[in-house]
Amino acid sequence: MERRADAPGCRSKPHLRFLALLAAAAVWPGSARSVAAVPPRYSAGEAAVFSRTVDVQPVRAVLYYRVAGTRPYQRAELPVRDGRVSVEIPASAVVPPGVEYYLEVTTADGRVVTDPAVYPTYHPYRIEVAATGLRGAALVGAPNGRVPAQGPLVMGLDGASAGVRFFLDGADVTSAVERHGSQVRYVPPAPLEPGRHVLVAEVPGGHRVEVPFVAEGPVGGPKGVLAVDGSVSFNYGRNVSSRDTASSDRVSGNLNLEFSAQKGEFAARFSGVNLQYVKDAPDEFTISSGYLLTLAYGTQSFEFGDLSIDETPLTASGFARRGARLNLEVRGIKARLYNVRADTVEGFEAGVSLDDPGSQVYGLAVEAPLLPDDRFSIHLSAVTGRNESRAGFNTGTSLGPSRGRTVGLGFRGTLFGTNLGGEFAWSRFDPDTTQGPGMQADTAWQVNASRDLGVGSLSLGLLRYGSDYATIANPNFTGDRQAVQAGFSSGLGPISLNLSGAYSEDNVDRDDDRPIVSSLAGNASVGVAVPGWPALNLGYGVSRQKSRSEPPGGQAVDNVNHTVKAGLSYGRDHWNAGLSASMGFLQNRLSGGSDARTRSITLSGGWNGERLSITPSLSYNESDSDGPVYRTRLATLSLTLPLWPEVVDLSGQGSYQRADTSDGSVNTATLNGSVRLSWNVQALLKRVGLGWANVQLAVSADYNRHDDHNDPSRDRRESVVFLTFNLGVPYRFRAETEW
Repeated sequence: MERRADAPGCRSKPHLRFLALLAAAAVWPGSARSVAAVPPRYSAGEAAVFSRTVDVQPVRAVLYYRVAGTRPYQRAELPVRDGRVSVEIPASAVVPPGVEYYLEVTTADGRVVTDPAVYPTYHPYRIEVAATGLRGAALVGAPNGRVPAQGPLVMGLDGASAGVRFFLDGADVTSAVERHGSQVRYVPPAPLEPGRHVLVAEVPGGHRVEVPFVAEGPVGGPKGVLAVDGSVSFNYGRNVSSRDTASSDRVSGNLNLEFSAQKGEFAARFSGVNLQYVKDAPDEFTISSGYLLTLAYGTQSFEFGDLSIDETPLTASGFARRGARLNLEVRGIKARLYNVRADTVEGFEAGVSLDDPGSQVYGLAVEAPLLPDDRFSIHLSAVTGRNESRAGFNTGTSLGPSRGRTVGLGFRGTLFGTNLGGEFAWSRFDPDTTQGPGMQADTAWQVNASRDLGVGSLSLGLLRYGSDYATIANPNFTGDRQAVQAGFSSGLGPISLNLSGAYSEDNVDRDDDRPIVSSLAGNASVGVAVPGWPALNLGYGVSRQKSRSEPPGGQAVDNVNHTVKAGLSYGRDHWNAGLSASMGFLQNRLSGGSDARTRSITLSGGWNGERLSITPSLSYNESDSDGPVYRTRLATLSLTLPLWPEVVDLSGQGSYQRADTSDGSVNTATLNGSVRLSWNVQALLKRVGLGWANVQLAVSADYNRHDDHNDPSRDRRESVVFLTFNLGVPYRFRAETEW
């Protein structure tokens, strides 16, 4: 873990940030296993519980998590014990295809660090989540398979409720289906024709269940629907045995509500109302961010809550904040008017200007087609705002209050078989309104093109960002850069080829107080995948960073980084195996500079059967920089054993790591392991008429040991046996009435 880029004392120059990102991008994915003792996959509805060890002394930890594919993060405080952070992601968020998370840790000296270290909100950790199988489906409230032609269709699913696609009479209606636990609801945009219809549920892989029904003619006028949906859960756990760990209990609960109304072309929805309770937390009752109120009439809509503003790359892109947005569409022209907070808020704090006019961003976007069939369109975007909060975001050039306004004109489309896109933007920005010359004007532009050549696809991009260009609605934007990028990808039978290259320069305005840093990078990869044979992937990357025109006393940069990667994988119905390796060499061409070398190899595999799922891995990592060689060896194992399918499950995970150096200055061994026995009582409750309840009992045992062979005073032992009781994880409910 490293210091956050936006933390006090972490101001860095653009070329240094660019080098850091290049270094992060060069890491071979197989080496990530060296820090993970987490099962690579969870089942839907199973809470993700694990621990992480950080390389700083934490006094406070915060978890940010979200369902993969969504934008806003949920926030939760985490317990910290002896340098280890205990992570628990609620079962309600563990749904296919996965869950993403990152950590924010406060150290004893007041620093704030994140894990991952580089832009964690955009590059979080990810846990894969497997969906359950679909066994059957049936219409709810449809006696003899007959439903009103103008009423909603409610289908109950036996098995999977995620990753399912839905079809009505052959038309894909998945995007219009509302999902509520094991039930799905679809409201046809117009009354169905009286007669026979077929509703189909299909899971990935092609398995499908068909539900035929008969639509009966409407009786009376059209009706609307008012509904409330939600879930409630309760969790209790207690240490029944512990060593070197304070005895404690854990009590938490969660209530989630959603309200909806629909009649004709009018629709309203209020979602994301989430009340959480955690015993002994600083704030035991919290209302998490993520709520959204939407009012719509036809194609026009109004939104209030946690929004994601994603207009153009140079004006407002990936800007998630609290506020309001009005969406209008007239004859194919779309307009969006929004007002959001410049800094983040929590709970039900307001986000419009009435609450805090000093920290607001206002924006307008208009998108209009110039050619039929959306073949070519233009996009106009304008934003203006202030951020008077020192705790809010900034552009990386100052920690003071900022203000700015930006106008951008973009285009996208296809001309003569070539896909084109680009944007020109102008900004005036003041990174610190308390000092300096005030608002500085600058411009930025970028153009990209791609074309299918028949033998492959070719792409080309050009950009130039002025040194004073910035936008109040894109805090992570990196200006002061000009670059050209090119790529080519091709596939011929089982062989795939990818080539890419880029050249960039920082200090585009040639400021005498800063060096000019140029970067040249190239990557090549080839893959061979012959059916029935192992798949092979080879890659090579090289990059060079060099500075010139350094100011007096400035530090020069001149290095070349080589990376070689290789991977071999093979899998059948129930098992898979893979071998990956990488080697990197960073050559510092300056006199007195030190070189660095890294080597990594990982062997992994897995068996996923009905009676046993097991995932082992072995890895070896080695690095040195003109000094002692640092080596780590890591073995991990995860398994799931259904002792009584869908009733009693046994799962476990463990890891063993040895770390040492060639000069003997480091010699440690770390052993971590956990075992969990869970009992799903729902099967028994169904027999007594309580099938609506979802109750689970679980006993888990954790053991952690760290041995420092050079300094036994740093040895650590920790063990705990924990009893957990879960009621409704979650229990979903729904009530509706007509109006």
